[in-house]
Amino acid sequence: PHSTLSIYPTSTFTTSTVWTRSPRSKRPWKPWLNSRTQEKSNSLSECSAESLRRAYAVHPITAVQVEFSLFCGTIESSQTRLLETARKLGVTIVCYSPPGNGFLTNTIRSRGDVKPGDSRVHLPWLKEEDLDKDVPVVEKIAGIAALKGFSSAQLALAWLLAQGDDIFPIPGTSRANRLVENLESVRVSVSTDEDKALWEIADAVVGTQFQGTTGYAFSDTPATHPSTVRRMF
Repeated sequence: PHSTLSIYPTSTFTTSTVWTRSPRSKRPWKPWLNSRTQEKSNSLSECSAESLRRAYAVHPITAVQVEFSLFCGTIESSQTRLLETARKLGVTIVCYSPPGNGFLTNTIRSRGDVKPGDSRVHLPWLKEEDLDKDVPVVEKIAGIAALKGFSSAQLALAWLLAQGDDIFPIPGTSRANRLVENLESVRVSVSTDEDKALWEIADAVVGTQFQGTTGYAFSDTPATHPSTVRRMF
């Protein structure tokens, strides 16, 4: 049987980061933007649970874009509570870097495997002291994937899809064979026991996402009077 991949145009406006201080301009930019785009809904990126709640109270939020993978499960932690909050509000999670910035492809064994000029060289995971601990984690994940007849990247994507219907991974690639590999991850099933085992394996990951070093991970907006926020929407 033939299957068809349907691609639909999106019309959601997403902030790239959340302001951690009040913007200098008080211009009501949202009406200006609406008059020039076909945008029908709004989403946030790298926001805190509190910022999501405050934003949703003013205007419905469709989705939150955030890094989520076997290498970065911070949104599930009791410290951020972002996934918990999003689910209470009915907000979808859009997961960027689902293969863990390439680590979960099992092709990065040392800093030398990252080409000069590659921005990933700045990832805390690529510190020598962290690599020594993280490479064995990927090897265990790859071992489970091999037993199932799939690649570690496919298992990583399948694991995300198994976390719920409100989880949407958005892997990026410039290679056709990688695109096919990513699409075939929908054929991978993840049992309850496998899900538990993968969580336990991933718990041994050391280091953090790049945003964690910039101060923009799970950013919290400054307190703003509701009337000012409504002008923006």
